[in-house]
Amino acid sequence: MKKKLLATMFALALATSSVACGAQKVEPATNNNAESEASAEAAPSDSSNEDAAESTSSESSDASDSGENISGVVNGTTYENKFFGVKFSLGDNYKFANAEELQTLNSTITDLDAFKDNKAAKKALDSGSIMVVTYAVDGTTGKTLNVVLQSVGSLAGALANEQSIMESQKEPSISALEAQGLTDVTAEMETVKFLGEDHPSLVLNAKINGTVLYQRCICLIKDGYIITFTGSGLEADNYDSELLSAEKIAE
Repeated sequence: MKKKLLATMFALALATSSVACGAQKVEPATNNNAESEASAEAAPSDSSNEDAAESTSSESSDASDSGENISGVVNGTTYENKFFGVKFSLGDNYKFANAEELQTLNSTITDLDAFKDNKAAKKALDSGSIMVVTYAVDGTTGKTLNVVLQSVGSLAGALANEQSIMESQKEPSISALEAQGLTDVTAEMETVKFLGEDHPSLVLNAKINGTVLYQRCICLIKDGYIITFTGSGLEADNYDSELLSAEKIAE
């Protein structure tokens, strides 16, 4: 019975990880930030100046893309993302999704290798792509850790903050879980300690084969991009232990 439940958990996790908690496109807010307004006002109108501006923009982009990989890296049972300054060290029972499984999760992205290049990754994200960066499953308990990356939108404005993003995931996450056959799905906001600071999180509970599934989602925002971490499991007291045990690292 336990093996059957774990198999169901794994299949469910693969099916929902790309739609629940993080894979809902965040629409830009109507009020632009000051930096965007200033850029718009300063934009040159003649072609020669436009070429110069494009060249300057390209140089700036190249400079920003020379830093840490925005999607992070997996090393053994550790996921580390220096761009967002976070690291997860998982137990030996955890197994990360392989290239084939990640490609299945990211069916709309034809070339995942492109995400290894920051410039190409940001271009894809800015065009609306949503990437399941990594997915790990504990084969003993069925606990999972899912990481999703997307763009917040170039003119997101003041409405794009962790609280509003997590709240915007309530209905899509409930719908995604119900679509997979789960029942009695609930969602509520809860503030938790993450990386040593208070962060808003979205907590979901649902029933699967008579057992309760617990799920917590937390996001971080940097330079117009959102990374969402989702921990789930079947035990109320430790389903999110790996998620909340994340380490803060220097960016």
